[in-house]
Amino acid sequence: MNRTAGIVLATLMGVALLAIVGISVTLIVIASTTDEPEPDAFCPADLGGPVLESSRLDGHTEPLAPSGPRPTILVTDGIDASYQFKLQQVPQWEYQDKAQLVVCEYTHSLLSNATSCPDESGKLGPIPVYRTTSTFVVYEAATEKPLGQFDLPGTQYTCPSVIRYEIGHEDEVKVVAHTDPRQVVAQLRPYVEPA
Repeated sequence: MNRTAGIVLATLMGVALLAIVGISVTLIVIASTTDEPEPDAFCPADLGGPVLESSRLDGHTEPLAPSGPRPTILVTDGIDASYQFKLQQVPQWEYQDKAQLVVCEYTHSLLSNATSCPDESGKLGPIPVYRTTSTFVVYEAATEKPLGQFDLPGTQYTCPSVIRYEIGHEDEVKVVAHTDPRQVVAQLRPYVEPA
């Protein structure tokens, strides 16, 4: 092979290699710009805000039945928490394929600590337990129309057996109390099982 032919062949191979590298880079860029998964329901990002334009619930709603139980999705901090219905002995409330109600929970305040948890390690001292207040907004799933709302105090907590924290941030360690699921079910009953 003469020198000119070798340069042409090397140049062609370089262009081919560059093209392959260019495709690989493009594929990597495309793969790294994937969208975040859609939220479980259309709950507004903030209490009182507009409902989300799309969610995994799209196509999985139906009009309200005149009587209950009406299939319901409970969303806490943007995540489906409907498993609580099974834990509270009302599994028939949880939607399987079509939801009639959407309940969005917003925890919007931390009240001063009412009590504390012991620190078995002795490094932190008593760990403050903060009560919360949550607002629950009930929506008709098919129309995204709000039907009502209620507030509940957060009173349920468990003192941790293991405490993890970053050194230098010991004063940030706290336990946060949540709403009592029994109270949530009691407040939702008129919506889910209307008389």
